[in-house]
Amino acid sequence: QMSNMRNKIIFSPESSIGNVSAETDDHFLFKCFVDHPALASIRDMGNAKMFLLGSTGVGKTAFLRMIEKNENAKFLELQELSMSYLSNSDTIQFLRKIDVDISFFLQALWRHVICIELIKMATNIEGQSDAKGFLSKLFNRGQEDATRKFFLDFVEKNQGNFWNTIDETVIEVANRLEKDINAEFGVEIQKASARAGYSRGLSEEKKTQFQQRAKKFVNPSLLAELSKVINGLSQYLSERPDKYYILIDGLDEHWIEPEIKNTIIHCLFEACKGLRKIRNLKVVVSIRNDVYEKMNMEYPPSQGQLEKNEDYIVRIKW
Repeated sequence: QMSNMRNKIIFSPESSIGNVSAETDDHFLFKCFVDHPALASIRDMGNAKMFLLGSTGVGKTAFLRMIEKNENAKFLELQELSMSYLSNSDTIQFLRKIDVDISFFLQALWRHVICIELIKMATNIEGQSDAKGFLSKLFNRGQEDATRKFFLDFVEKNQGNFWNTIDETVIEVANRLEKDINAEFGVEIQKASARAGYSRGLSEEKKTQFQQRAKKFVNPSLLAELSKVINGLSQYLSERPDKYYILIDGLDEHWIEPEIKNTIIHCLFEACKGLRKIRNLKVVVSIRNDVYEKMNMEYPPSQGQLEKNEDYIVRIKW
């Protein structure tokens, strides 16, 4: 009994062991982490699993933090993406008011941003001089095939983004679309911005005409072009043994307005699937069960992808 008294641990009222959230618990997280088969699945480059589903507190963020600690990984911070720029854009609002599907544009935007971040990770570009040096090396190696040329053209066209912040990249891509749409619909966009009931005042014939004119700017060709860039980037990275992880967390937080959130999350899913062509890249996305279910209920196109999504989802259960 005396021995037990000597070894007794006493906690004061102010004592605290660990934090509630994994992102603020560096002291205990890595020492006390309990391994789980799901972690091996999402770390495995050959495994298609990339979306971590689970309830609050099940350990989704802890899994991402373990990857960040042990791999060449980078968190893509949603709060820094300036996605709210899209929901506040008169041009994007106009397209949505006339019922134009902007999912191809949003998928292209996600892939564009992730490709830029991957190139920065793979080349350690931190400034303008680094970008110019990287470009010089690429072009000195020649453009021996079309696949490499698409990648080279993408790097040259977007070289300014390699030292931009990620929100500047998002805004620049959005501005390209805005410029095209404004040239086509300048007056109508002003009307839509000024009148709350603009879309209700359009005849079905007029709306259909607008949709046909707008679709040439937000059609599958956006993804086709980026697919060629992704093939070239995959070829470039296949020459090195490194593995790269881009981690996305916090989809349940307030980082975008609710009316467009489900559309953007669905497009993230579709964009990440297309990036599987890059064999040494793994984009890992954590998402709460109810957020995933809400996306499927409130954005009808995602319902058609439910079975296909299962190939990419790992559900955390203890």
